[in-house]
Amino acid sequence: MVSLSFPIDLLVSILNTYLRSKYSSLIDLCEYENLDIDELNQKLIDNSYEYNEETNQIKSKN
Repeated sequence: MVSLSFPIDLLVSILNTYLRSKYSSLIDLCEYENLDIDELNQKLIDNSYEYNEETNQIKSKN
């Protein structure tokens, strides 16, 4: 189970693993893992991360 309360580095690692192996998009991941996509996107932005649709990965903006 994924929680938005996880530290950002752990959260990104888990989400990228899920995106690589289980889900074809961030929307699918959020639906099946019962995560609020707006809340997740805000947490990513606040920590200088972004989701790339083409690569289906969350990456640092830096």
